[in-house]
Amino acid sequence: MSKEEGIKALIKENLKNYFHVMGLQEMEYSLRGYTSVKDKKNKAREMHLRDAPPTDYNETVIKKYGNRQKAMKSVTKEVQKKVNEIFGITPEKEIEGTDFLIDLFDEDEKVCYEIALGDGTEIFKDILKALIVGAKKLVIFCRSYPNPWGMTGYDYMKRQWEMMKDRIKLDVDLIEFISDKSYR
Repeated sequence: MSKEEGIKALIKENLKNYFHVMGLQEMEYSLRGYTSVKDKKNKAREMHLRDAPPTDYNETVIKKYGNRQKAMKSVTKEVQKKVNEIFGITPEKEIEGTDFLIDLFDEDEKVCYEIALGDGTEIFKDILKALIVGAKKLVIFCRSYPNPWGMTGYDYMKRQWEMMKDRIKLDVDLIEFISDKSYR
């Protein structure tokens, strides 16, 4: 197994510990605030059948960190620490002259690893950061984010990268860590 494959496996394994695939009741509950969704039961079933289905933090993670925003930052820090301990990869590399940070950067291999636990809109910033540091490859770990319209997280990033990949000279891997789906 190559160093890159080892890092990918470690990150996926660790991230899976913090998340679970949402059940139908959880999805119905997540739809409660969408007034435009009239039939919440059918929409929840539709969401559950997505490939990959929506995920959320495990109950213990929310109890430990208090809310999803704090959990997002803490989970990323914990994963960064484990990867640094085992592989010696730089966590939170600052990009000189900017306020940007790269989640993990393998300087020897010129590979950026980003952990994108939100709705996927950070893909543009992640690509920009990788280009600024002269990376050869960007690996983004993402999830399917609960949204009734199916436009967030992994699917959103996949669509955006599909439109850009022929114009940008960067090798990008998108990895949905719960389902092990990936897109290049």
